[in-house]
Amino acid sequence: MKSQFTHSLVAAVSLMAVIGCSGTPTSGETSPSAASTSTGGTTSTGGTASTGGTTSTGGSTTTKLVATSIATGYHHTCASLNDGTVLCWGITAYIYTNSCGLPGTCQYNESGLGCDPCSLTPMAVTGITDAIAVFSYSSENCALLKSGTIQCWGLSPGSGLAAIPGITNPAAVSVGCAVMRDGTIQCWGGNLGNGTTTTSTTPVLVTGITDAIAVSTGSDQTCAVLSGGTVQCWGNNSNGQLGNGTQTASSVPVAVSGITNAINISAGDTHTCALLGDGTIQCWGNNFSGQLGNPTTLDSTLPIPVTGITNAIAVSAGSLFTCALLRGGTVQCWGDNTTGELGIGTTTNGSATVAIGSSTTPVTVSGVTNAIAISANPSYGSSTIRAHACALLSGGTVQCWGYNSFGELGDGTTTMSYVPVTVTGF
Repeated sequence: MKSQFTHSLVAAVSLMAVIGCSGTPTSGETSPSAASTSTGGTTSTGGTASTGGTTSTGGSTTTKLVATSIATGYHHTCASLNDGTVLCWGITAYIYTNSCGLPGTCQYNESGLGCDPCSLTPMAVTGITDAIAVFSYSSENCALLKSGTIQCWGLSPGSGLAAIPGITNPAAVSVGCAVMRDGTIQCWGGNLGNGTTTTSTTPVLVTGITDAIAVSTGSDQTCAVLSGGTVQCWGNNSNGQLGNGTQTASSVPVAVSGITNAINISAGDTHTCALLGDGTIQCWGNNFSGQLGNPTTLDSTLPIPVTGITNAIAVSAGSLFTCALLRGGTVQCWGDNTTGELGIGTTTNGSATVAIGSSTTPVTVSGVTNAIAISANPSYGSSTIRAHACALLSGGTVQCWGYNSFGELGDGTTTMSYVPVTVTGF
């Protein structure tokens, strides 16, 4: 369960339809979420793709539908398209009305609600027609609309889209927080950063921040990049994820030690990573599976450099793993690889084909050479790892890899994949 610092949204939305899938994990699968993005350009967990141009059919001209941003949730993935719609796929218990017996109902009782509807291929989110970007964390999702407003859904089944009041034309968005044009940050749900541990359904001002350029919400912590390149975080700090050299929680922002040239930030489950202006990455917090990217598995309450990365343009911190988008379009990941979330293929152990082991230093995701955005999913505090990641490619297509018992990869199957597979439909 999330702590008192965690963001909560009070919305959900139906899909137009749901496709059936078997919810029981396939043999060998054990168990699967995006953080922050600026509203303009490619960033740590979202990004913008070109529209892909137009095609002529019998004298008429049509625009090719392509993805413009991606976001991975707990057991699902979403993408915004260049026509303003949002598609999601995977487990839909909090997106589609959770009624047993409907087409697409999974038999696996993952959420404890009796049954979990799921879709193996992308389905349109009802009611959103003018999105420019989508954001996800756990079961929660938000879309930034062309009007400059934010619509969110995903905490509880069947309650519909919810507009976030008082937020217009934000400079950057994450699930539960928005950077305003004046550099302040407003947050809603929990982990408000205002010196309290209460929750709020309406946005409140984060204490003391007046020059933010980016924000990212994690499982129990939220972090912001300030205009001068420093970073401030607030929330739970049991694993040092606030990066200030302590393990003391804080309900107001505290400065991350030693970082002066950050340009973006990604908060994962219990670790956080910052992209620096020189193309390097520094991470701090939980390092159980090597998700900090240095050749150890020791936690760190202070930022430490990720080994070997010098040309990153985006970073996305997931559950027990992290991924980086490199200049040139390749992707590297590090940390846990239990469900193939590093995207590096398989190896043979006797007669069995198994995932290549976890890595405490970055390894290259197989076959991805033209990515423009990435998203690594947190596990939402699950004791069982069920992780996947996705990349938005330059042509507007999406590839995903990792856990897939609920159709998280969007390829029409429930087969876990240790290498990227192409999402069906665009």
